[in-house]
Formats: sequence, structure tokens, C-alpha cells
Amino acid sequence: MLVNRLLKISKIQFQKLIAYWSIPTVKAMCVVNSENRRKQQWRHKMGPINFERVRVDLSEKRENKEKPNQAKMFVATRNGLKRKTLDVETQVFIVS
Repeated sequence: MLVNRLLKISKIQFQKLIAYWSIPTVKAMCVVNSENRRKQQWRHKMGPINFERVRVDLSEKRENKEKPNQAKMFVATRNGLKRKTLDVETQVFIVS
């Protein structure tokens, strides 16, 4: 496994990480988390940017400084910062 480590991660840190991942409770938590991620639909594409910051930015752009509704927040957070094309399911959901 040490062969596959990133060079910016020290050998000792990577060994500790492998040891942590081998703990049964951590393994179970990882399985639950991966199952939950698979269930998610329409994941947001804002990265580390807080939704409240997006909400403030959207309200600043409006003439009356009114907070955006849930639909506008959904579209803004799913388009992401780089305005990449969306996956088909998200596009269909936004259009409908």
C-alpha cells in the first residue's frame, strides 16, 4: 500500500492512516458513508463555499435585496462556480 501513497504524504502519516482505516468501527462508518453518498441526488457543486455566502451574493444582485427562494438557491448551488455543464438528471429536474 505504501507504493500508492501521494508523495506529499509522509510515510509515517500514511502508515497511521492505513492503521486507522483498518479499525472495524471506522470500516463500518466508511461503508455507511459511501452508501449514503450513493443515495444522494443532485449534489451541489460549490465546494467549500458556504450556502449563506451564496444566498448573500444572490440577494445583493437583486434590486430589492430580497433573499432568493429555495428554487433559485438550488439552481445556483448546482451550477457551481465554474458553470460547468450539469449532469442530465439535474438539468431535467431544474427545467421541470
